[in-house]
Amino acid sequence: MKSANSKKISRVLIIGGHLTPAFAVAEELLKKEGVKIIWVGHKHSQTGDKNLSAEYGLVTKKGIKFISLKSGKIWRKWTKNTFLKGLYNIIMLPIGYFRALTILIIYKPDIILSFGGYLSVPVLTNFIINKLNKSKIFIHVQTVRPDLSTKLTTRFADAIFLSWNKSKQYFKGKNSKLTGNPIRTQLLNDRVSNKLFDNNLPVLVVLGGNQGSNTFNRRLRLPILSKYLKEMNIVHQTGSSSITGDFQVALKQREKLSKDLQEHYKVYNFITVDELNNIYNQASLLLSRSGANTVYETMYKGTPAIFMPLPWASNNEQLENAELAAETGLVKVFKFKDGLSEEELFDEVLRGIEQVKSRQSFTKGISWSEAKKKANETIILDSAETIASLILK
Repeated sequence: MKSANSKKISRVLIIGGHLTPAFAVAEELLKKEGVKIIWVGHKHSQTGDKNLSAEYGLVTKKGIKFISLKSGKIWRKWTKNTFLKGLYNIIMLPIGYFRALTILIIYKPDIILSFGGYLSVPVLTNFIINKLNKSKIFIHVQTVRPDLSTKLTTRFADAIFLSWNKSKQYFKGKNSKLTGNPIRTQLLNDRVSNKLFDNNLPVLVVLGGNQGSNTFNRRLRLPILSKYLKEMNIVHQTGSSSITGDFQVALKQREKLSKDLQEHYKVYNFITVDELNNIYNQASLLLSRSGANTVYETMYKGTPAIFMPLPWASNNEQLENAELAAETGLVKVFKFKDGLSEEELFDEVLRGIEQVKSRQSFTKGISWSEAKKKANETIILDSAETIASLILK
């Protein structure tokens, strides 16, 4: 018989569509008594990738139960080149739905907390079993404009947490609350833990997200890589895909550089949060995609950035994220175009570095200190703690 003082365990199922905010909230939940976390995500970043995902590594290292869910996504861009991929996703949709159903039956979560992504669809649309389990459903929206998976699933939510005030217009009549986008606590430290380079050149940081950006990686190879390194230091995060092999290529490229230029170039397949904080604190300029989490962290850190939105992102969500950040003056939006050459990207980065050296930000009439202050004013620092408390009420 259970004692009268025994506490009920709250089973929280997290759908980690966007890793960094989901993990920030998970860390807050782990501090609380009587909480058991089940994480649903991707064991591999891409179909056919042999390497384990950064998501799987981070979550399992914390001792959290990780369930890999394979599912399809709703395919909307049909071409000759994407037909087979689209067909595969259609086949995987019902398979993912029944796999999600099995997970919900076995683990019977009290709370489901979704951070978007296509895996949220088969989990949250299993509304009958969620009703039988009496699961409370919460959705956190990172992007300014909701993507298709969010639109499909918010109807099942008890509450919706928003990263941006501008997003309220898309959730009229729904129980939405501005919470901000959870920032990992390690990024709140502005101290330099160790110096990255032993010279006074500016530091360009190239981030491609958890999977890396093949678009950036292919344009940062010899011979133009040497041209970059004569002007600046580079921290280059390539991703760890076994399909593109970009990390191995970058390491080989580094070996071909002269000894002095090798000292200007650091290559990572994955950057831990402590390493990332140290890198942010020494960055002169960031070159990155404009995923919601990178945008939010960049605005908090006050790092000047050139954002190249992913052109095929759902609803142009990355473009809208980047444009919102650009209103502060801290960010410049550089749109990708077919046939973008290595030289064009180099020229854009060089212009960005020169702008950072000047007193004026990317917006005429706004200084860098004003741009950083304006960006920082949009940030809510206790977002992870707030979300963790709200779902456990």
